[in-house]
Amino acid sequence: MTIDMIESIKSLEKVGFKREQAEAQVKAMSQHTKELVTKTEISTEFDKLRSEIHTGFSKHDAEFKVVRAEMNAGFKEIRSEMNSGFKEIRSEMDARFKVIHCEMKSFLTTKKFIFLMSAFATFLTIIISLLEFRHELLMLLR
Repeated sequence: MTIDMIESIKSLEKVGFKREQAEAQVKAMSQHTKELVTKTEISTEFDKLRSEIHTGFSKHDAEFKVVRAEMNAGFKEIRSEMNSGFKEIRSEMDARFKVIHCEMKSFLTTKKFIFLMSAFATFLTIIISLLEFRHELLMLLR
């Protein structure tokens, strides 16, 4: 920022400063105002910073898009592998259940099953008879 020294000295003299005082005051002000900046300079610097930030964000946005695409591709591949694995397991389980179902169906229709059921019925009859006998003995002993 620059100060018009002659105009500043004249302005100070108009309000009552002596020439030496006005010159000293303007000289002191001019030394300190060298470090001051104008609104236009600040605005220009802010515009530069905004542009740099925007460029940085744009660069990072592009990088994030690439990373996101890579991650989505990886997830899609993993999902596909998992679905394939689940299909294999489901097929194996279906095949095993069919075998078990066939084995149980054939077992239920065989003579072994009928024999086991009649043996079980006989066993239950014996148990019932023993319980009745026990009950009668208890009644007699009372």
